[in-house]
Amino acid sequence: VAMHGVRIIHNDINPEIEADFHVDAKEIDKAAIVPTTFDAVILDPPYTMFQAVHNYGGRFEKDITRVLNACDKILKPGGVAITLGYNTTGFGMKRGYEKTHILIVNLGASHNDILVTVERKGAKTE
Repeated sequence: VAMHGVRIIHNDINPEIEADFHVDAKEIDKAAIVPTTFDAVILDPPYTMFQAVHNYGGRFEKDITRVLNACDKILKPGGVAITLGYNTTGFGMKRGYEKTHILIVNLGASHNDILVTVERKGAKTE
């Protein structure tokens, strides 16, 4: 998908969803993607086992650290990481990220709010 001169690449592990890739997010850095290629990444995993069972055949990554590490490898220094979930932990300072925005999305009385965390990746220091 391209809009406003931006190419959007979509990954979803569910093969029934239209996407460019259907790989486990913890393996995204091993897909046909060059490291530090992306200006932004959006991480929107299933937040609960209920969502994992109903939308992804029960696939649920208990160790989100592996997913964050893989996404970190494909994001350029200075890039933006957006995570959605029930907390604002995001990629974190240990990986060199600085939180720039936090948004609370209210989905209505019978649903939990979604927290959107926006962070900027710092330049790598070697």
